[in-house]
Amino acid sequence: MAREAWTDERLDDLSKRMDDGFREVRAEQRALRAEMNARFDRMEGKFDGVDAKFERVDARFDAVNERFERVDARFDAVNERFERVDAKFDAVNERFERVDARFDAVNERFERVDAKFDAMQRTMLQVGAGLSGTMLVGFLSVIATLLATRP
Repeated sequence: MAREAWTDERLDDLSKRMDDGFREVRAEQRALRAEMNARFDRMEGKFDGVDAKFERVDARFDAVNERFERVDARFDAVNERFERVDAKFDAVNERFERVDARFDAVNERFERVDAKFDAMQRTMLQVGAGLSGTMLVGFLSVIATLLATRP
């Protein structure tokens, strides 16, 4: 029975040490849990701050998007104006092409008239030269006759 008493004492001692050890582990576990909860609370606070910053950034992006939409609308209006101006320029170009065609026709007429004037000028020079020659011959004949009839 001495052995049983010793074993029982040993088991009681072992049981007490295990109970003490588990008490310590539970105390440490509670402390760790409290520390982890505190850390998680701080992290949640930080995440709340980050969420607030993201909300402000999102608001800024929304404002920027609205500005870009207004700019796009303005560009659309400007593009429409340019298209109307381009259409007007196309109409003006067509008019200029018709005017150019008319000027080409007038230019052809002037070239024909110019050719006629050149021909008339040549004819007048030929007639003038012929008349000058005839008059020169006539004067020379008169001079020769006067010289021949002179005493």
